[in-house]
Amino acid sequence: MKKVIKWVLLITATVGILCFLALLIIPRFVDVQKYKPLIESKVSEASGRPFTLGGDLKLSLFPWAGLALSDLRLGAPPGFKEGDFITIKSFEFQVKLLPLLFKDIQVKQFVLIEPRIVLEKSKDGKANWDGLGKVETEVSAKPEAKEKKPKDKGEGGLPIESLVVGTFIIKDGNVLWIDQVRKERHELKELTLSLDGISLDRPISMSLTGLVEGKPLSLKGKIGPLGKKPGEGSVALDLSARVFETVTAKVKGLVTDAATRPVYDLDVQIEPFSPRKLATAFGKPLPLTPADPAVLKRLALKGSFQGSTQTLRVKDGVLDLDDSKLSFSADIKEFSKPNVTFDLNLDQIDLDRYLPASQNAPGKTETAAQPAKKADYTPLRKLVVDGRVHIDKLKVKNARVQDIDLKISGRNGFLNLDPLSMRLYEGDMKSKATLDVRGNTPT
Repeated sequence: MKKVIKWVLLITATVGILCFLALLIIPRFVDVQKYKPLIESKVSEASGRPFTLGGDLKLSLFPWAGLALSDLRLGAPPGFKEGDFITIKSFEFQVKLLPLLFKDIQVKQFVLIEPRIVLEKSKDGKANWDGLGKVETEVSAKPEAKEKKPKDKGEGGLPIESLVVGTFIIKDGNVLWIDQVRKERHELKELTLSLDGISLDRPISMSLTGLVEGKPLSLKGKIGPLGKKPGEGSVALDLSARVFETVTAKVKGLVTDAATRPVYDLDVQIEPFSPRKLATAFGKPLPLTPADPAVLKRLALKGSFQGSTQTLRVKDGVLDLDDSKLSFSADIKEFSKPNVTFDLNLDQIDLDRYLPASQNAPGKTETAAQPAKKADYTPLRKLVVDGRVHIDKLKVKNARVQDIDLKISGRNGFLNLDPLSMRLYEGDMKSKATLDVRGNTPT
């Protein structure tokens, strides 16, 4: 019996040594470069675009299974100004082999250097991402006669027991947007994404930095835990974004079933900032020039947002604009219509400060009126609305009004305002009105 055990141990040790030597020797003697044309051909076939690997392929098997690529290029369709749709300077990935047998993924590093994505629309309205993977889609779209089998309870999600990633970084990324129709060009530069402490059972720390139109952008916080089936179940978010060194936004809450039917429950807060400074940082003028240069210096927002891809509910919303405060709630369903229920309460506002200065001021001449475009009432015909508005104090065109109450309801192009009441100049006014846009001429 002892001899049998001895021989079993000897054979096992020999096999282990041979496997170890094979993992060390194979990458040194196998010419992986000859597989480059095959890889290029398969990716081109799957994407429907030209694909090239300009650099060498590097393969390692022990102690980490690793793959390193460089100078990757996925081309754009003919007729676009930018020849490449995606380029990557270098990519490196290393994972431990033996733990994979037990569905345990241990990644040493995932490093992506200088990825560049170009999103371009040509003058005829075509986009360079149209038809991406068209060949694959057409094949998979063919009907099959096979019967659909019900999914097992354990089916779905990633077939893994644990996940640990040492280094995950995407460095110096670039996203370029070109619209030849509108003659617009926008660019995100120096995008760097770093994830720390990646696992399935602990929150993941993330940091994203970059430049938007040359202005700094940052996003930091924590995501997770992801759970053993990423994309299923609830995932916690606690993120803070800083834009143009002017606006700070915070998001905290849960996202559930992100991969299938995403549902979110988030508390959102935008800390006070100056819209004027933001417009200056963005290099854009304000849409309107208010009569009072002292307004639009303070804006803040907070509220609880719940919903899915088809619904949105806002609770405890508060919008601060200079000296005014708007409390609001809303419930939106069927975005294609939409179906809207809302409640707005405004404490005070002086609209004369926000309206543009009079065009008829001394020294200015009136310009000839341009013919009005024909109005499209289709959105109003689709709208389903039921809402209430209350304003404590309102000043407009030097008229002062208090305690404005308005209830609006309607559908299919027929809107009803009832009641409409207010106090002005020590008197009360109550009224009601309807707006009918079911025909070409509103009444």
